[in-house]
Amino acid sequence: MNSERQRIAMRSLVLAVLYLLALIATGIASDTESNRASLKGIKGVRVSIEKLGHEVKEVGLTEDMILIDVELQLRKAGIRVFTKEESDKIPGTPFLHVSINTMENKVLNAHLTCINVKLYQEVYLVRDVSIKTTARTWSAEACGIVPNVVSKKDAREKIGDLVDIFINTYLAVNPR
Repeated sequence: MNSERQRIAMRSLVLAVLYLLALIATGIASDTESNRASLKGIKGVRVSIEKLGHEVKEVGLTEDMILIDVELQLRKAGIRVFTKEESDKIPGTPFLHVSINTMENKVLNAHLTCINVKLYQEVYLVRDVSIKTTARTWSAEACGIVPNVVSKKDAREKIGDLVDIFINTYLAVNPR
């Protein structure tokens, strides 16, 4: 019986620590000099939303909702938002990709949730400049462990925070 109490106490402690970590999870950006430089001269971006998993959709979040939020945030900041057709005609065809991934841990009765905002664009390989590919040149992410699936409100706010990091970085190398 004593070992069962210890197991329950340990599980409660772990959950409490994980919950605190989830509350303080912040965005981490690939904010190196070369990452920032890769944004210089970009005239705007297309926004791409990764297909959401069923757990995220169950809280009421949709790809269209995220798309509208991100595009509006970029436009308010003065960053041009391209359609797919327009983006294909822009050098580098830059696009901002947003994803939300969750993974359930049944032992802890919690979810690991990661929200990513990444800028992709076409690049040429140094070893052979005739080879062009699409690569991630900038990113920001926020990951945390939450006792249940991330809420719609929290996810939208965290995406907004990460898009703000992109906007600030973009405007720092592309002043108006």
